[in-house]
Amino acid sequence: MDDQLEILKKRLCELARRSSSGCFYTFTDFLTCAEQGLANSLVSQLDSPFELWGGIDGCERRIACFGSRREFGYDPVYPIVCLKISPKNARFAHPLSHRDYLGSLMALGIKRETIGDIYPKDKDGYIFCQDSISGWICENLTSVGTVSVVCQVCDTPPPNLHGEVKRRTVNVASARLDALICAVWKLSRTEASRLVAAEKVSVDGLPVHDGSKTIKEDSSVSARGYGKFIFREISGTSKKGRLFAEIDMLV
Repeated sequence: MDDQLEILKKRLCELARRSSSGCFYTFTDFLTCAEQGLANSLVSQLDSPFELWGGIDGCERRIACFGSRREFGYDPVYPIVCLKISPKNARFAHPLSHRDYLGSLMALGIKRETIGDIYPKDKDGYIFCQDSISGWICENLTSVGTVSVVCQVCDTPPPNLHGEVKRRTVNVASARLDALICAVWKLSRTEASRLVAAEKVSVDGLPVHDGSKTIKEDSSVSARGYGKFIFREISGTSKKGRLFAEIDMLV
């Protein structure tokens, strides 16, 4: 694992150097949350600034783009395409899972780092991938599990791919990460601390190692095995001085 991170570190530094010296945008493959965390830890060592994007807001797997509009005078075009996977006969098809879609893609010999987030929605699936393999997937992905499918480029992904949003108000002592996790998923402080220590918690797609971190408004928090929520705002204070936090749950 350490060797893989060291290779990625060198790759990130090389892409930043090429972007700075050549005055053009450079891109990584899709990065995991941990890999994005590594990239953020290297900010002071990189020759060029970077931003992360996965295709839509809230994606966990994202591509790093080195360079900026201020430097180059134009916006980057990320090499990301959204594909819609639909059953050939929707009447007899059953809903498919994230694992079903990913397994079928891996069976085609596709590298995981070329695939971003996958969103099952009703009987369809939406997959973000690198544009270099989108055509090949459309031609060769003919079935997912036992379901025959057709694949096409989707120029405008539908809204709410992450799921339906349900607003909740929770009572917390502060806007700290561990306090919000405890209130949202009804965990003890010890259980929340263990989740963070096990690197199972991310904020805005990046792993977090400190449960005392104060969460900013509109930040997305996810915990492996529990789900995801968006912290919207502190809407008030109780008579005992505790805070009312507005939370959007993704269900």
